Amino acid sequence: MSNMRNGWLVLTLLCLSGPAHANWAEYQRALAMLKDATTANDAQGAAAMLRLAEGGDMDAQAYMAYLHNQGIGVARDPAASARWEARALAHPQVTDTMKTSFKSLRGADAKPWLAELFLTSDAGSRENKRMIEEAEKSLDESAAVLEEATATLTVVNAEIEQALKEREQLQAQLRLESQKLSQLQSVQTLIDSGGLARLSAPAPAAAPAPAPASGAANPQQTALKAIYANAIAGDAQAKVDLATLYFLGETKGIVAARHDLHCYLWSLQIDPQQDPTAAVMADDCGEGLPPEVRENVVTIVDSLKERPRPAPLPTTRDQAVADFIAGLEFDDKQQLRGIKREDLSLLGDSWGLFVGHRYGLWFANDALLLSVCGKPCAPETAATGILEAAWDTLWQRFGLEPAYQPAKPIAPGTALQRAVVNGAVAAFLERLDRGAPETTWAEASPLLRDKHRNVDAWAVRLRAHRGIVGAVRNRSPAEYAFSARVDDLPAGEYVVVGIATTFANRNARERIVLQKEAGRWRVLDYALTWP
Repeated sequence: MSNMRNGWLVLTLLCLSGPAHANWAEYQRALAMLKDATTANDAQGAAAMLRLAEGGDMDAQAYMAYLHNQGIGVARDPAASARWEARALAHPQVTDTMKTSFKSLRGADAKPWLAELFLTSDAGSRENKRMIEEAEKSLDESAAVLEEATATLTVVNAEIEQALKEREQLQAQLRLESQKLSQLQSVQTLIDSGGLARLSAPAPAAAPAPAPASGAANPQQTALKAIYANAIAGDAQAKVDLATLYFLGETKGIVAARHDLHCYLWSLQIDPQQDPTAAVMADDCGEGLPPEVRENVVTIVDSLKERPRPAPLPTTRDQAVADFIAGLEFDDKQQLRGIKREDLSLLGDSWGLFVGHRYGLWFANDALLLSVCGKPCAPETAATGILEAAWDTLWQRFGLEPAYQPAKPIAPGTALQRAVVNGAVAAFLERLDRGAPETTWAEASPLLRDKHRNVDAWAVRLRAHRGIVGAVRNRSPAEYAFSARVDDLPAGEYVVVGIATTFANRNARERIVLQKEAGRWRVLDYALTWP
């Protein structure tokens, strides 16, 4: 039996499995005419079958698809055959499996066997049901096999992905080791050629090359000073030389012990395009440092990029202190002032390293060392001396010029104005005194919210102020200065309130600036100044 015969068989049987014909007699007459061995009645039988098909008879629609496919009683028309086929397959009793089976078996050489099947519909229906059940069972078994194969493929894909990741990790490790080997080979070449002095095993925690000493000039010290001066001036090769010195303990005839902190700091300042081994040195040296120290060094390098070194470098303590304070943000100043003076030496891995590196205290600025210490001293000692001088300066004048100065003319205001303002000030200070500065944000001036971006930034500033002076002991009566202008802010209604206050740690003057907005006085700024 051909593919086409199978296809029409499936279609016919699926149709015969449906309900009985509403016009069974007409259907049998049409079949009889089409079944005739001659072709004389083909056109008449096709016309009768067409009437039934157009009336919605499913089997008649299937037969019309056959007639148009073969050109029996009607013109051979594949398009019309397809349309009738679609209408027959659209009946609700036709399953998706039947549709798939029919379309996969459809051919082009069907024989006039269909009429015989209509005459034996009961047997055909039973056989069709059996065939469909077997086909569905086969499909279920195939689906189970496919599901199992899919699960196996998923496991295999996961194993392949894991293997690829392990391969990438091994390749990355191989590249790193290759870079280290290449650098060590380069150094060995210099040693063999006499360019570098041989070095015994360096002490892992030794200090960097010693500070310059008085007396006869040391050739290595002279060379190191030149390299260091060039490096802090921005010379790319000098940065590579210093990183290599602190990584390997030697460079260009200069011998020193390895120093992880300085190795990490200089390695981060090297352009990878200038020396691809910079990343290797940074990773290797960084492994020997605590995480918080690595974070400090990264912050220092970023700060040095944002703030170019003064040129020429400051040669006196006062010059260095002025430059250092000028570059501090408000919160940095508050943080520095909040540290006990005797604890400033503990900042060697953070601000101390920044100060020493910014002002060339290592081998590049002997004049500043002498100015800070009064005699030759270690760079770390001089860096702490500069921090102590900055701390003293900030405590003497607070280091903060109060923002939002009122413009003249100013007035003390009426008793009613002062009473209303005092209510807003009292509410603000009550929240501040009980340690809840974030609760003042909702009632703050829109200008304050624009300046500080969010409540966290505002709360940090208030806590920094009050953390220095401690708890409130007593407040004197307030003084008021009303003005229509404050600094370069838009014209409006402003008042600056000054209160002399006794705190637990020291006396200070509280300065609260308020703006009248939408009929209410709202806090615009808060600061402390010293009497």
